Amino acid sequence: MERYDTDDVPDPFACSMEAVKSLAARLSAPETAALAHAAVEHLLDTDGREILRRFFQDYLDLRAWREEHTPPDREVRGEGGEIRPYRETGHERQLTCLFGKVRVARCAWRGPGRANAHPVDATLSAQPWDQTSRGP
Repeated sequence: MERYDTDDVPDPFACSMEAVKSLAARLSAPETAALAHAAVEHLLDTDGREILRRFFQDYLDLRAWREEHTPPDREVRGEGGEIRPYRETGHERQLTCLFGKVRVARCAWRGPGRANAHPVDATLSAQPWDQTSRGP
């Protein structure tokens, strides 16, 4: 999972869109027209899942870029409510999602003698998925 710097990419989802175009080209190819529907379904299942995983990774990379380059709207606090005034970038963890493994880059918020706080982890885990909700 190669990471790109969102600062240099005008569209943070450009890589995912290229994967979509590649799948469309494969579906348009004459050799694909000769496949049985089960083979085409398998192609869509495999490549489609990878495209969704890439979109999720691009989304997480964009969130990480924003966290690194945008000041927080309030003080970051850890367990026990103590303020964590220092932001340290470069922390990552793996996340297994419906589409495969992705990497979550996040900032660690630190304070002297205190454990790191990772607000992004709390945000990603905060709300259960709601099928009735279609917004961000």
